[in-house]
Amino acid sequence: LKNKRMYYPRGKCLGGSSVLNYMGYVRGSREDYNNWVKEGALGWSYDELLPFFLKSENLRYDSSEQYAPICRKSHSFKGPLSVSVKNPVNPIAKCFVETCTRMGHKLGDYNDGDPDNKVSLIQATVENGARCDTATAFLRSSSTQENLTIVTHAHVTKVLLTPDASVAVD
Repeated sequence: LKNKRMYYPRGKCLGGSSVLNYMGYVRGSREDYNNWVKEGALGWSYDELLPFFLKSENLRYDSSEQYAPICRKSHSFKGPLSVSVKNPVNPIAKCFVETCTRMGHKLGDYNDGDPDNKVSLIQATVENGARCDTATAFLRSSSTQENLTIVTHAHVTKVLLTPDASVAVD
């Protein structure tokens, strides 16, 4: 740290931090979601959230890529968020996957909901070599809907919710 300050970039724009992150598509651990429910976050189990992951995802991949096996039943191919295995594949990434499998790690789809740790090439929010951030995926196609107003240069401190929808922001 220089002068006790640290540079910490944030996504203060349409798309939020998805415009500046690594683009890795990692849903998270089934166990973590299920533990949230045990701690009182009803409706947040892995099985309850999986339909929303699937609804949003549009996986595109080359089934011949041996270092990125995909469990087809765990993915969707028709949502607005483009997901693919990064291409071209970095030779060092392939070497990493090979080394991990030689060390005993299972080659597999880490987004398949199975709790076993797996290794593969990374699934990323990329389409045709370009970043697919959340604004591109979810806002641009919805920007003409009458029930959506997009406001830029605004600072939101609170989202007011009903059981079925967000109704206002402060």
